Amino acid sequence: MFDNLLGKQPLIGLDIGQSAIKLATLGQGKKGTYTLKSFSFAPLSESAILEEEINDRTQIIEQIRSAFKEGGFKNKNICFGLAGSGSIVKSMKSPEGSRDDIEDHIHWEAEQFIPFGMENAEVSLHIMPKENEMSRDVVMAAAKIQDIARYQEIIFASGLKMKTVDLQVLSLINIFEHNYSDYLHEYKDGTLIIDFGAQSTKIIVYRNGLPLLVKTIIMGGVNTTEEIQKEVGIDFNQAEDLKKMNQTDTKYPDEVLAAIKKISKSIVSKVVDAVAFYTSSNSEDRIKHCFITGGCSRQPGIIEDLIEGLDISVETLDPLRKISISTKGNISDGIVEYLTYSGAVCLGLGLRAYD
Repeated sequence: MFDNLLGKQPLIGLDIGQSAIKLATLGQGKKGTYTLKSFSFAPLSESAILEEEINDRTQIIEQIRSAFKEGGFKNKNICFGLAGSGSIVKSMKSPEGSRDDIEDHIHWEAEQFIPFGMENAEVSLHIMPKENEMSRDVVMAAAKIQDIARYQEIIFASGLKMKTVDLQVLSLINIFEHNYSDYLHEYKDGTLIIDFGAQSTKIIVYRNGLPLLVKTIIMGGVNTTEEIQKEVGIDFNQAEDLKKMNQTDTKYPDEVLAAIKKISKSIVSKVVDAVAFYTSSNSEDRIKHCFITGGCSRQPGIIEDLIEGLDISVETLDPLRKISISTKGNISDGIVEYLTYSGAVCLGLGLRAYD
């Protein structure tokens, strides 16, 4: 959204999550087809980024360099995905008019919605196609200038170049719209997209091409690890390994399964409450579909509790549904499985080179 691009240049999508660094490059083929050319990731310790604060800058820089080298990337131009309380996405309406008139109106209205102040924000607007003579839908994205500068410095110190900044929630919409383009006429009536991440859970209500609700719950996979740690009496890394056993419910140790399902239920309860508040405030809107992604989405109980709480079907968002894998790279079956659950943001950022 926040560009300093001069024309279309190759970009590496960079997702700095709370648990890992992820890098991806896509190539464009005929008729809007894409191929994943390179992907790599490097883990971060649980304390590298804590509650949105960068605690270990050196580790992040080293892991970006490691992932870049491991992936064999040549290009150094980055599309970085920003998230957290220093960013905001909001769908707004403007009276129909010239582009300048629409931008002036939205900038004036946006002052009341940006919690960190308009003077501290970089703002980008996406004006939707015209649907009537009276008004125009606009997606407003804003990010704290200080946060952009902080990550730009880290990326520069890693030997790379930040060419554009996107918001992670918008990259999720980007990858969703690309992979499910054949069915958007169906999903535009009301679709929930949920990213169950390491330290947070992102909720998006997608309707008519717009993110009508964007909400972040500060709870995720780390809470599950901490609950296992407490219940079993082991250290954090051991608890993380137990959580990632990827076993069926019947094969998890009883106390581990109970800890996982306890946190899953708590996270889903907060998601259901957020959706219920949205639908009660927008009586004409109904959620008819739900797609989930993120490493935490694989926790036992997540899907079952969502189906029960939302009373709709739940499907895993496949970020590779319409993206092929390059045969020239070293992308293994294990990496493909990892991408299926944890690569949506990174791949959505990689698509930004072709917007």
